[in-house]
Amino acid sequence: MATALAREQVKDVTEQTTLWQGNQQTRDEAQHLLRFTWAGRWAGMFRTTLGLAGEYRQMVFIRAGLSAESYVDRLLHWEPGFVWAPGKFSLRSAYHFWVSYQVRDRESE
Repeated sequence: MATALAREQVKDVTEQTTLWQGNQQTRDEAQHLLRFTWAGRWAGMFRTTLGLAGEYRQMVFIRAGLSAESYVDRLLHWEPGFVWAPGKFSLRSAYHFWVSYQVRDRESE
């Protein structure tokens, strides 16, 4: 029984990992984000939040052969949520709704 128990116990494992990575960056990225968040407290134990954000991302491929893959990404974030915390117990809820609109650069094709 003692032998079976010793075999089933968690053992310390030493692991060594080596990672070699060549960085051949082929694109530039620009990202702009604007966020508004409103938080309200109702009756002391109930809080609500509402977040609204707009994001603009631009991907520009450096190599001429990939320039047709350049694109602009426009995103809209809507993030409502609430917290109900009566005493030691709490209930949290969050919802994230993102809409993305992508525009490809076809002028170079």
